[in-house]
Amino acid sequence: FFQAEDGIRDYKVTGVQTCALPIYVPLRSQLESLRQQTGILVLRDRRLDPRFPVSVDTGFVPRAVVLQQLAGAIPQCHSVVTDNYVLLGPADRVGRLPVLLKLASEQLNSWKKLPSNRLPKKAFGDILPAWSAGTEPREILERAAAECGIELENPELLSHDVWDAVSLPRMTFAELACLVLVQFDLQPELAADTAVVRLRPIDPAAVLELKHSVSVRQKPLVQ
Repeated sequence: FFQAEDGIRDYKVTGVQTCALPIYVPLRSQLESLRQQTGILVLRDRRLDPRFPVSVDTGFVPRAVVLQQLAGAIPQCHSVVTDNYVLLGPADRVGRLPVLLKLASEQLNSWKKLPSNRLPKKAFGDILPAWSAGTEPREILERAAAECGIELENPELLSHDVWDAVSLPRMTFAELACLVLVQFDLQPELAADTAVVRLRPIDPAAVLELKHSVSVRQKPLVQ
């Protein structure tokens, strides 16, 4: 499931340091080579076969270009870059992750505005998710929820699977839930005023709104 390394920031992906990947080797090996050269935490969606042979004859090019070419070498694949990791997976599935993270962040902000005695502090605080090889994703979320004092509803929606060992960078439970659930076409829904997180199918109509400032001179061009 994962090819892991310590937490990263965007500069590790967008920086100018170059790297090169081997050609005609399994995806798992490609990701390991990328990790060793850049320290980038690349997460492989569970729906990608780690044995899939990948050929990326990049030479020494910027890291962002390597990620683009790596995703392009796998049919219908896409990479999503966040502050702490890169998720590589089916283009029509992992592309929803930014929307899930945005929605979860908004709901988490509502939790933070509640009276201090309403929710456990860990419910919206950071944790360091980690698990051993052979752990099921349902168990991953149930353990993290218990650590944060959160009640998890509908965990049975997670189908059976086993994942490799990994240690992730600091993140909230809501962020971890988004990362895990997007790989099952599910999303977390935080209750309005209680420490409850419901699992439900992804809303295909949900979109991510981006606001940009437009100068007076440019306004006629966008109207």
